[in-house]
Amino acid sequence: MNCQVCGHQNGKPHFGVIACKACSAFFRRCCALKKKYKCRHNGICEITPNGRKICRGCRQMRCNLIGMEPERIQYNRDPLGSKAERMALSAYSPGEQSTSSSSDDQTELRLINRLVENYKILEQRRDQLYERRQSGKPRGRALNFKEVNRSCMDECVLRAHWIAATFPIFKSFSFNEKKIMFANFFAGNTILYLGKMCCLYGRTDRIIFSNTGNYLDMQNIQDFYREEDDENPSKEATRLGQASKI
Repeated sequence: MNCQVCGHQNGKPHFGVIACKACSAFFRRCCALKKKYKCRHNGICEITPNGRKICRGCRQMRCNLIGMEPERIQYNRDPLGSKAERMALSAYSPGEQSTSSSSDDQTELRLINRLVENYKILEQRRDQLYERRQSGKPRGRALNFKEVNRSCMDECVLRAHWIAATFPIFKSFSFNEKKIMFANFFAGNTILYLGKMCCLYGRTDRIIFSNTGNYLDMQNIQDFYREEDDENPSKEATRLGQASKI
């Protein structure tokens, strides 16, 4: 089995994941000594089994992302791991050093600037997309479930591009890792975005979806389940609307 951290072929179950002796020893040492390392290259360093000077920051972040569990470490047995693990760790990554605080500050500032600039691009693309979606329809109208579903799909694409452009390391993860991280990110980020839009429009009775002013009417939720061309909601739409109020 391959190590989920570095890809080494001699991976075995360690701390809830598949890891080699070197990576498991590294994780054990980080937890035992309460070490927190930072990358000075924006978190894009390559982690390979034959690397001689692997970035500790990226290695530690990878251990955390794949789900290594600190509670599985038996500190009373050996807080720094077995002799074999310590030898593997020493041979695997000699001479690594954590970065200085000034270097870390500069790296974090560059990341923040990149995040802000890319988010401006995201907002521009979002406005352009929603303007095209209007296609002659009135602005500031109530949306139904099909339109909201389509908007959510659009947002998935927009935000995925934003994340990939802002955090290059995201591209190096497997599909399943990307899926898990994006799902955890998307829900919280959507709540923040919708909250921002409601504040901008000064409305608490509506969920504003875009700068076009389109919204979900919380006072008439049964209309949410109605088709665009239906003048009156169907029995099923009314039933779903009533169930949503419970």
